Amino acid sequence: MSESLGKIPDVEWLPQIAARARVAVRTNGREPMVTMAAAGLGLTCLPRFLGDRAPNLRLLPTPVPGPRRQLWLGVHRDARSVPRVKASAAFLAEGIGRLAWALGSA
Repeated sequence: MSESLGKIPDVEWLPQIAARARVAVRTNGREPMVTMAAAGLGLTCLPRFLGDRAPNLRLLPTPVPGPRRQLWLGVHRDARSVPRVKASAAFLAEGIGRLAWALGSA
């Protein structure tokens, strides 16, 4: 990923495990990362739900755990008690909870 992104966990993590690697290409898009890695252009850090479904990729063991993220849902203070907003937030939380296995948080 582009180092200009700043505090993205992948930008700091990947050099820890591949410090001697030569950078061949950079992209900030996850789908291009999948495509390039599957074509044999090198290593990348991908969310499990993308990497696990790519047939030409395999999960490599690493000396340090991969980056983790927290997922947040922001709701304006004035909208928190609106029934449709509460229902939407509950729907999203339940759906994301069912995806815990794919998000690496199971």
